[in-house]
Parts: sequence; C-alpha cells; structure tokens
Amino acid sequence: MSEHILKYYAPAENFNEAVPLGNGFLGAMIYGGYPTERISLNRDDLWSGKPYRYVKNGAYEAYVKARRALLANDRDTAESLLQNDFVCPYGTYFMPMGELALEYGETDPAGYYRQLDIYSGIASIVCASRTVEHLISYSHRCMVNRITSKKPLTVTAKLSSLLRGESRSEGNALLFEGQCPVAIFLGEITEYGDEGTRFAMALRAVTDGRVTVKDDAIVVEGATDVAFYLTAQSSLLNHTDNTDDTYVRRALDELDAAVAVGYDAIRKEHVDYYGEHMTKTELDLGGKAISDDTLVRMKAQKKGADMAELIFNYGKYLTIATSAPGSHPSNIQGLWNEKLFAEWRCDYHLNINTQMNYWPTTTCGLAPFLLPLVNQVKVIAETGRTTARAFYNADGFVCHYTSDIWGMTGPAGGEGEEHNPYNAVYTYWCGGSGWLCRPVFEYYEYTLDEDYLRNTAYPLMKEAAKFYLDVLTPMDNGMLAVFPSTSPENYFMDENGVRRAIAWWSTMTQSIVKDLLLNCVKACKILDVDEEWRAEIEAVIPKLRPFAIASDGSLLEWDREYTERDPRHRHVSHLYGLYPADLITTDRTPELAQACKRTLEKRGDDGTGWALAWKSCLWAKLKEGDHAWKLIMTQLRYKESTDVDIGSMDKGGGTYPNLFDAHPPFQIDGNFGVVAAIAMLLLQCEDDELKLLPALPKDLDHGSVKGLVAKGNVRLDMTWKDYKPTVITLTSPVAQTVRVRFDGKVKEISLAANEETAVRF
Repeated sequence: MSEHILKYYAPAENFNEAVPLGNGFLGAMIYGGYPTERISLNRDDLWSGKPYRYVKNGAYEAYVKARRALLANDRDTAESLLQNDFVCPYGTYFMPMGELALEYGETDPAGYYRQLDIYSGIASIVCASRTVEHLISYSHRCMVNRITSKKPLTVTAKLSSLLRGESRSEGNALLFEGQCPVAIFLGEITEYGDEGTRFAMALRAVTDGRVTVKDDAIVVEGATDVAFYLTAQSSLLNHTDNTDDTYVRRALDELDAAVAVGYDAIRKEHVDYYGEHMTKTELDLGGKAISDDTLVRMKAQKKGADMAELIFNYGKYLTIATSAPGSHPSNIQGLWNEKLFAEWRCDYHLNINTQMNYWPTTTCGLAPFLLPLVNQVKVIAETGRTTARAFYNADGFVCHYTSDIWGMTGPAGGEGEEHNPYNAVYTYWCGGSGWLCRPVFEYYEYTLDEDYLRNTAYPLMKEAAKFYLDVLTPMDNGMLAVFPSTSPENYFMDENGVRRAIAWWSTMTQSIVKDLLLNCVKACKILDVDEEWRAEIEAVIPKLRPFAIASDGSLLEWDREYTERDPRHRHVSHLYGLYPADLITTDRTPELAQACKRTLEKRGDDGTGWALAWKSCLWAKLKEGDHAWKLIMTQLRYKESTDVDIGSMDKGGGTYPNLFDAHPPFQIDGNFGVVAAIAMLLLQCEDDELKLLPALPKDLDHGSVKGLVAKGNVRLDMTWKDYKPTVITLTSPVAQTVRVRFDGKVKEISLAANEETAVRF
C-alpha cells in the first residue's frame, strides 16, 4: 500500500514536514504534535485588498512612445518608459486564516507514527494513548478531528489567527471572527478597514465527556471519544463584492448541519469521494518500497518506480484537495499558506506556474477539477478588458504575469518604494491571457462537451484573440509580431554588452498567439460559427513570425541571436510550442524538435522544482524517455525542510519531506508538472494520434496504467512488458475513430459508444 501512504515516525517540526488536507475551499496542514496538536488553516477566498480595477493615466501613450523608441533602436528609452510609465502596483496576498490548537496535556508517545492516506484523504496520528483522525469533507464543507483514547482524557481546543480578530463563545460553539487587511506595502500590513474581507471560524465538540465553552477555548474533560467539527465562511461573494454580512450565520449553520450528520457518515462519504476520484487513474510501475517510512524512501540514494508512483498519486490528491468544483483555483502554494507575507504573494503567477497546476488534470480523469481555473479566466476576461483598452488601446482582454482573486490583469511592477526599476523582465509580458486559453480549450478537447465549448471556452478564446489581433504589428517582409516582447524573467545582452529584457519579438509570445488562433479556428469549425472571422484569422496565421533556429542549432528565443545573460536560466519559455502546445512535434517538425533538444541541452539538467518538471515534460515530448526519467528522479531528490531560502534556488529544486515541491521555497506547481511528465512517458496526444509508450524509459520495462484520458475523451487501460504493450483497451463515451501509434506502427480504431475495444500491436 506504499504507493498511497505518507508515513512518518516523528511529529512535523515545520510547514514542509506537515501533511496537507483540503476540499478546495478549506485547507489544513496537520503537524501531528504532542502534547499539543497544531493545525494551520486556510480558506481559498481570504486575500488582502478589496475589489478594484486599476487604470494608469498615460500608460497607452508610454506604450506608443516605447514602440517608437525601440524602432529607432533607442533601447534605453523604450525600457525606461515600459518600466516606469507602463506599470501598475503589485497585486494582493493570499492570507493565512488561522490555527486550531488541540492541547492534550500529558501523553505517552510510545508507538507514535503519523500518516496521510491519499486515497481516503485522511490524516492519522497514532500513539499508545490515543488515535486521531483528521479529514476535510467536500460535501459538508467542514473539517472534523476525531480523537479516541484508551483512557479518559482532557483536551482543550483553541482558535487563533495572525490576522486581526478575536474568539468568543457562541452557544455551544467557539467562534473566531476576523478580517483581512485592506493594504499591504513593503511586506507590512498598512491598513485594516471595513473594506477588507471578513471571515468566521466556528468550532464545536461532540463527545462522551464534559464540554465547557469559554470565550477563548473549548475544554473537553473525561472523554474517550471526541470529535471537533470546524467550519469557516467569509464575506466574499465574488471578485466585485466582499460585503456579505451573513458569514457568521452561514458558518454556524454549516456547523449545525455537519454535527447533525455525524462523524461516521461524513467519514464514509469523504472516503468514497476521494476514492472515486483517486481511482480514476491507477498506475503500477512495478516499484517496491524499501520501507514504509517516507523519509527513508525519499533519502534513498537510488529512487525509482515506487517513488514515481507515490508522487504521481500525490499530485492527483493535491488536485482534488486544492481545486474542487465551485472553489477558487489553486494558487502558487495550492491552498496552504501560513505566512502573512508569503513569497510571490502566494498569488496566481501566469507565466508558467498557475497553468502548470492544471497540466495533468484532464489526462488523469479529473476534468471537473479544472473548472475553477476556467471560472477565474472568466473573471480575468472581465477585468482584462479594462486593461487592454487602458494600456494598449486594444479590443478583447489581456492579462500579464500575475493575478489574484480580484482579477488583477495589469503589468505589476510596483509603485512608490515598492517599484522595481528593472521590472520589465517580468512585468512587460502580455501572454497570460493567451496561455490561459489553452487549458480552457483543453477542457473541451478532453471532454467533448460542445455546450461548454459554445458557451464558455470559445467566447473566452475569441475575446483573447481579439486583443492579439489588435496589437500584432507588421515587421520586416510584412510578417506580424507582438512588438515589443519579452521572454518571461530572462535577460539577454545587447550588442553593447548591456543587459536587456525588451526585444522586438519573442518566440514564446509568438507561439502563444499562434496556438490561440489555431485553436480558435478549430472551435469555429466544430461549432460552425463565425465564418468571416475564421477566414480573417486563417489569413493572419501564416503571417506570424515563424520559429527560427540559431547558429548553434538551438531554438531562437528572441528576434535575433543575442548573448544569453544566463544560459542555464530556469525558464524555457521559447519551448512553449513543444509543450504545453503542439506546434512542434518530433514527427511533424523534426528539425524544430531537434532545435528544442539542443536548447534543453544548453539549459542543463538542473533547475528549480517547477523548472525540472517542465524540462521533464519537454524531454518526454521529444520521446527521450531516459532523459525525462533522469529529471523526474532529480526532482525527487530530498530537500531538507528548512531549505527555504529563496536565494538558494540556484542550488536546484527537489522535494520536501511532505512531498511538497521545493522551488525553493515551496511552490506546488512542480508537484503537478511531474505528474504530467510521468503520464507523457506512457501516452501522448499529438498530430491527431494517440501515441502509446512514446517515451518509456529503460527503468520501466513493465507496468500498467488504468484510466489515462486522451483527447476525444478516450480512456486508455494498458499493460506492458519488455517495453511492449500486452493489453490495450480503449473506451469512448461517443462513437468515433482514433489513430493509435506504437513503435512506428499506426492503426485506425473504430470505437463504439461506451464499449471497451481491444487494440493489438
């Protein structure tokens, strides 16, 4: 059972050792301590700030002047204008909600262990004197902490928060009311006020002992069985309104409802819920765990199939825990944050990180868990219209590199003392809206939900495309480019040896635009709509600046060959066309694929956690399974839980004791990216084909997978031995014909609706 159990023989000493629970709305980190159990808590909608839209006076004029300056080869002026007159303030922070402390007094730690069963979504702490189970129910929107003791115990429960607030008794419940700050500046809270989001946590004990509810605690005495129920609600209605004053009543009503259901029924429903979704995809790589102790397994010099199975399953678990239908999408730390001022504001980073959070979702049969991101794109489309018009005088909508719960879309470079004078390298990048449309369209590709395509995906894609059509600029030979452009967070050296961020165009932005326009054409044809507009974009696509190969054989990143300031840079943005897009494939565009390979060789085999995951995916797409596997194993290297210094990211990423991805510090994107990489070793959908075992490494000579989903909503069950598939079964909810490839052989397979079809090679 080692492929779905995280087990430890000592309490967690810090965040990167604690284990996560979540239902998309409510998150908890379980430390498993004694004599006090610490549980940190989050709600997905608690952010600093308030509803806002930002318009910068003179931004469009600065944009026009910067373009003119760059055309005149005045790079200093162009960058100065974009870094000073084209930026907006930074966005808001994802806030920690609070902490539940369970104080047991004296306890016997003999026989202690703690574990997380990711197939049931239950964290357990076991020792000689008691057993504790923790879960967070999706159906009942509550956390339950069930304690059973061999002898009567006294336990005291307290609620607290780093945010402003206070606790009080409310009937038979303990209530904590708090509020989020309105403003944070230079890493300090500068304002609380009525415009900040408010919240309430409600706690009740159900026990065979005696209960006393005080203003600061619930005390349970003489109990052998006690269950603490916790619910939380906020005043946030949506990105434009956080003034709902019913949040206390709603938290208490949810608490009453959960208690009425009872722990046993909630537990059964919860285990069924996690079991249903976790078993959508099942992977067996033939691995055997060397120990049930997760730390022993992680620290083993040679890692292999057993850890790959575990990290694959863990990524599915994190998807279910952070991004449930109806919740907000997972942020840069998923759902878990204990800091008032988390790194990168714990926000939505849109130049790779947020999108990577959803790379494996559809492939692993978890398509409904992608919808929170789609709903956030709707918010971004609404607010991004204002940004497109104010900053570019363009139609449609745009988003830059970062966003938040309020739908921030502007080029955030800071103002006043927070202003970064060299912000263009990350700020001036308008690809966020286009990239977000890729997962929006992929939901249709993997579900074939035509109503969704017609009413949700296509309108978003069309509006995003309108922006790029407006800003595309004729360059040499009439070719079109988004001018100027950057390659996210990467610099080059100009002909005078000066560090630069702004180029005439960049391969990444061009790739995003082409990818979006091609998908718009596909959608038009499927829906049989907008024939004239389709013809317009079909005429534009051939005029887009094409991919180019540099003199050293690598893929050109910018408009010409510049000296790279950091040849080993963690971002590989110019390979977007290889993955996550399919503009470059080994079969259809072999020369460009070879250029991508050369690029990866130059970048090297190390990097931060998410960068290792992206490189793993890229090597898998190149059908270089052994190289992809090497990087997957590199990402699984053990990182000490205290190795969190952002300055240490140059030492390379890895995995913390609780299997969280180490950037460092913790970022959850790598957890999801590595799942996508493992899946692509076994199945790839490109060139209108299902490619089986396209990148199988030598270490995986046998194994099986059930429930991988291909485009077209085709389910794949497959067993392989000696690197060859022995059993292949495809199932589709609709009748269709698919092309299947293995080892250079291609077969056309007719699938009847809802019938298993065997395929043989």
